[in-house]
Order: sequence, then structure tokens, then C-alpha cells
Amino acid sequence: MAFGIAKITLERPDFTGTFWRVRASTRRVSGAVTAVLLLAGAFLIGFGVAPASAHAVLEKTSPVDRSTVDTAPGFVTLTFDEPPQTKFSAIHITGPDGQRKDSGPVALNDTAVREQLIGSRPAGRYVVDWRVVSDDGHPISGQFTFTARTAAPTIAVANPSKHDGGGPGKSNATAVVVSVIAGLVIIGGALGLYAVRRHRGNSPALAEGPADE
Repeated sequence: MAFGIAKITLERPDFTGTFWRVRASTRRVSGAVTAVLLLAGAFLIGFGVAPASAHAVLEKTSPVDRSTVDTAPGFVTLTFDEPPQTKFSAIHITGPDGQRKDSGPVALNDTAVREQLIGSRPAGRYVVDWRVVSDDGHPISGQFTFTARTAAPTIAVANPSKHDGGGPGKSNATAVVVSVIAGLVIIGGALGLYAVRRHRGNSPALAEGPADE
């Protein structure tokens, strides 16, 4: 009786394809994460960490903040360390009666920004809200007050409708919201690109390594 001898051949597992797929996927993840971090860093630097020396700094006001004057002044003046832009700059003055007293567009004289008071100028506390745009385009804002002991003569109002609309604080807040939304859109777009590339990296047709020789 003849007995056959079975021949068993053991083949070594080939992990080459798996290695290249893992390596390609790692490169995609690393590249996408790096792009997101760079975009986020650029946004934060441009929005909130810019050098303070690049922006205008308020040096003094007239009247002086929290001072008491004999009568309500005809003008309010803010002086900065550099000439600001007149465009998008505004000074709003609220009198003791709760009514707006500013005349409209500001006037610029070198580094000084001036706003004229109009209408009645009663005795009492005045609140000045201001917002100016630095030469580099960065908006800055603030508030100060002064008190008048006696009323001043009324100045005729040329155009009462010019006082309608939001104040400097509202405009500044709008700019901040727009900047934050723009940053979130950039970061969201980077994350979406990363997700698409990761999905493609998991596809066998796109993740194959070099062909076996």
C-alpha cells in the first residue's frame, strides 16, 4: 500500500501594504493638524495678541475725566499719542437730561480729536463715549465723565436726525463679533478639509502602497 506525503507550505504574512497605509494615514493626520494649528495661531495673533505699541493711546481729555467745570464746555477734545483716522471714529456725549449733545462727525487736528456740543447744555454730569480707529486700523474705545456746575447757553441743533443709530460701543462690539466669526469659519474649514482627507486615506484604492516586485 502506498502512502502519499502531503506537502505543507507556510507563507510569511505580508504586512507591507498595511505599513504603507498606516504611514500614509499618519502623514495626512499630521499635515491636517499642523494646518489647523497654524491657522488658529495666525488668527489669535492678528486678533488679540498684536503689539500694544502699534495702536493709538489716549493721553488726555478736555475736560479732564471726573473733573468739575464751571459751565458746560462748547467742545470735548481727546488727545492721542499718534494721529488716529477720522473715518469710523466717533464721540458721543450724553447730558444730564439723558439727551445726546454731540454734533456729529469728529474733527481731527494732528493727534487731537474734537467734538462740538449742541443743543441745551444744562448743569450736571456729562458722559462721553468715544471710539477711534488707529492708523493701523485697530479700533479702541473708552468712556469718561465730567460735571458742569452751571448751565451754558443753548447751541442751535443743525440736524437732529444725525444722532440716530448705535453708539461707539455698539460699533466696536460688532467688529469683535465679525472677527470671531471669521476666525471660527477658518478653523472650521480646516477641520472639514482634515475630515475629507482622512476619509480618503481610509479608502483601500487610495491607501495602497508600492506594488510588489
